Amino acid sequence: MVQPAEAMDEPDDLEHARDAELSYIENARQCATSVRTAEDVSKLLDVTIHVAPPGARITKGLRAVISELDKRQDVSLLTHLVNSEVARHWFHIDDIGERICAALLRAHLSLPQAPNFTSTLVEVIDTARLHGIRTSGQLKGIVTRGYMANGQPVPPQVANLLDEDGDPSLSGPLYPSVLLRFVIERRKNRPLRMVLPEVLSLIPSMVMGRTIAQPWELLVGALIGKDIYKPEDVEYIASQLNTTASVTAWHQAIRNALEVPDAKGAANIVDHVYTSRSDIQLRHAAIASVIASLMRFERLEVPDTSAVQLSLHIFRSQLSRVPKIDDIFLPRYFLLAIALMGYPGIPNRHSWVKIIIQLHERYTIPFGMAATLTTRPVLKNVFLAAESHSSAVASLLSASDVTEAQFKEAFERIVDFRYRDATSLSPELLEKVIEYATSKSWLLVDNLFSTFTHGLRHSTYYLLSGNEVHNRLDPTSSHPPIRQHLDRIVHAARELEKLCVTKYPHSWSLRLSAMLCPVYDAAKSYSDLVRHKSMMLAGFPTNENDDFAIAKSLLRTTSSYEELKKTWRIVYPVIRDRDTAQRQYIIDKYIKRLLHFKMYDRATKQALALLDDEEHGSHASSTVARLLLQIESPVLQNRILHAFPRICANYQTQVMFTRGREHRLRNHVFVSSFKFPKHGTD
Repeated sequence: MVQPAEAMDEPDDLEHARDAELSYIENARQCATSVRTAEDVSKLLDVTIHVAPPGARITKGLRAVISELDKRQDVSLLTHLVNSEVARHWFHIDDIGERICAALLRAHLSLPQAPNFTSTLVEVIDTARLHGIRTSGQLKGIVTRGYMANGQPVPPQVANLLDEDGDPSLSGPLYPSVLLRFVIERRKNRPLRMVLPEVLSLIPSMVMGRTIAQPWELLVGALIGKDIYKPEDVEYIASQLNTTASVTAWHQAIRNALEVPDAKGAANIVDHVYTSRSDIQLRHAAIASVIASLMRFERLEVPDTSAVQLSLHIFRSQLSRVPKIDDIFLPRYFLLAIALMGYPGIPNRHSWVKIIIQLHERYTIPFGMAATLTTRPVLKNVFLAAESHSSAVASLLSASDVTEAQFKEAFERIVDFRYRDATSLSPELLEKVIEYATSKSWLLVDNLFSTFTHGLRHSTYYLLSGNEVHNRLDPTSSHPPIRQHLDRIVHAARELEKLCVTKYPHSWSLRLSAMLCPVYDAAKSYSDLVRHKSMMLAGFPTNENDDFAIAKSLLRTTSSYEELKKTWRIVYPVIRDRDTAQRQYIIDKYIKRLLHFKMYDRATKQALALLDDEEHGSHASSTVARLLLQIESPVLQNRILHAFPRICANYQTQVMFTRGREHRLRNHVFVSSFKFPKHGTD
């Protein structure tokens, strides 16, 4: 019989891989702090490349090393890094070569002999070209800042050298932040109105001979809302904007004004667009800037409350002017209201739902159009602000132009356990949602069911985290809210269980039913858990393949060690007499779940007991490899090595390939981290 294929991207595997990669990157960074000599650099590069854990990208470890050496600004070490044999093999991979060259340039800029920067620059660029590295915007930006720090324009020969690639996208490193530094350096306590003409006169040489049609477009973003706070400066810039700047300059000015909400006069500049300018494009730029600012805040875990409040004030003051704006621009107001609802700190958040409904009804703005106007899904925020599950689901079901992906994301927010109790969504309402999803695709049904059961399980822990049980549910507790919540969890799961058995095809019933097992476990209803799992194995008209699929799903969905123990007592008698491949697969899955719950001693004992007579099996080899890779105890490792001598005989020189990933084993121990020998203290 063909051996069952093992899932490659299960959650616990991904979580383990991410943890290993983060540990690898941190180890590389820590070791880089100990580097003292050129020999250390070579050794560190070699170790970083050869001990990357399974699934980790070596380039991330190299970036960590380069970043740490960049902070130290040691020219000799970075020079050796550029010329090292190991690094040269990685120059073409991603941006490794560019990062090394940029670090070396920054180190040279920190030296007292910075005026000799030109000769150093030519040498570094020649080295980069030798390895096929193009002078990107990052390198050109460093070069420009290097000369501007000394009040010099970029020399023509350097400009020509940088422009040899002929890439039009690299036409000039004059970013607003670069200009801002230059303006501040030139100013030196002089009035801004005296400095700006001088800066404008230098722009042609600063952009390496290219002409700039609107110099103000380059300066406005740097001057407003950044480091220039004096009221007279803002007034002066505003006066120049009235006569000089284009729509692009206005757009950049307003965005930067919103980034620093305490800048004097910033809000007045936004309002000035509506009171003094009749250009409809400028009005569009103003609101677009507000929206862009809010969308940026939405991506932050802890948004700047003052900035959000300022944007909220601007929006409220302009909301009455919606009918005066071109209809083409109305969807942006729709998005803005959605964005404002997404912040938990905004008072009366539910009132924004009414604004959205009014705009939606007045201008018939489709949900799909709104979703395409932002980089983040916006439907989630609509339903987050809904006052009840019923109103949210009703709105969701009525949105006929919503795609499957948008439907799924909106439903995720409806049952988001962080914001509301998932058990308040009735089975009848859930059935309507799933019926709608069934008309689309079974994959959507699977996603929605998984989302809801996830919300049921985690709402238990989250909503009760402030009670006396300290984040752990005690089934013997007499605390009324806890008991009531447990009862609601169990009741909701039982209703869903009926829905699975009676409404859906056999194969999907099995899959959906398996998702309920962690819910019973979260509610600590072990009697229901055992009953449900026994029903899955005995209650359905199954064959051997179904039994195997159910056993695999039951083990995979366990969410605690207690649940795993009870599940194993149900599963093992069913697969004990199966063919070798299926039996080994289930045993391997069980040991893997033991490792996931960090039951290392138990996993070792089970491996020794269950695999003793199956050493020649293919799954036995991968199971032993997994045990050695995850167990750090030398005692347990030795027990495994002695119990399976044939499998472990050549580990010191063998490269094991488990689940398609490369595992290096040295001296019977997987090297997932490394210690760099420290030299004497400075």
